[in-house]
Amino acid sequence: MGQIYICITIDWEGERLDDINDLIKIRNKIDENIPFTHFICPNYFLTNPNTKNTSDLIKTAIKPIDEVGLHIHCYKELINHVPDVSFRTEQNYHNPPGWFEEKVVKKIFPKYQHNVTGRGVPLSVYSKDEIQKIIIESKKLLCEHLKLENIKGFRAGGWIANDTVLDVVENSGFTYDSSAVSPSILSQGFSKDNYGNKQDDYGDKNGKFTEHIIKLWGNNLQATDFLKNENILRFHNQEAIQIHSQAFKINNLLEIPNNCGLTDFCSPQKTVLPLIKHYQKLIEEKPNESFLIVYGCHQEGDVYYKNQLLEFFSELNKLDTSSIKFIRMEDVQNLSNNTL
Repeated sequence: MGQIYICITIDWEGERLDDINDLIKIRNKIDENIPFTHFICPNYFLTNPNTKNTSDLIKTAIKPIDEVGLHIHCYKELINHVPDVSFRTEQNYHNPPGWFEEKVVKKIFPKYQHNVTGRGVPLSVYSKDEIQKIIIESKKLLCEHLKLENIKGFRAGGWIANDTVLDVVENSGFTYDSSAVSPSILSQGFSKDNYGNKQDDYGDKNGKFTEHIIKLWGNNLQATDFLKNENILRFHNQEAIQIHSQAFKINNLLEIPNNCGLTDFCSPQKTVLPLIKHYQKLIEEKPNESFLIVYGCHQEGDVYYKNQLLEFFSELNKLDTSSIKFIRMEDVQNLSNNTL
């Protein structure tokens, strides 16, 4: 019998832990048997002098059934921690800051200062050698402070992982990446021949960030270095990433698209629940078909957007969930190629 596999992911931006109790409270309201995959940026350990308290606090939100992956935003503290790599400020997808101050600072990351941290600078603007050093050092930091033996998964900050980043991720011992995302979650109506309205499910425009996502994960070949996507397109049949895109190989790296994105751009009601209902109908017609949905929220996100995750589970419980199974991201690798 076909199934709908769902991975719930949490992006930890590495910025602050002030509101972590929001995430913990939400987690406690969700079935304890549902695993989460946490993509964590290790910048927390460089901005808080008491790293043991920081580690212990992060661990309170992670259950034994969960998985931890690496997330990298190129904060000044993190980059300065990496030997022989100089901090960069361009291409910053938070500039110009007008839209960002209105949407992100006020609604999602109220304490964030866009002009000094480097959070909006894609990892892909660094050279291949520098990217490797940043990833290796970041992985080391995360494993040391959270007492992890290994990390299998990676997600780039802002979902911006060009061909070079993915190549380095593969060569750095990761078995899967989850940076691919559908432009449609930032631009309703996006398709092969239409860039859409450049608004997310909440009607918000996300400026340069949306432009980057459309170019990198859309269906057109990019010449700009930090958005180069020749391999991505080649291994995804020259097609854009869509909300229905399933896991695929880029060389030996399994790409598991974050196809439904995160709650602060993609709402349960407008996108995710209708997609689940669509898949349920397809399974009725073709009982051997299975599908994967990857959805989640930000740890630092405003509580309104975290609560969208609760809304998702509340509405999901009204449906027939017999065909739905929640898994960790690393479990996707164990599914046969014929399953998804």
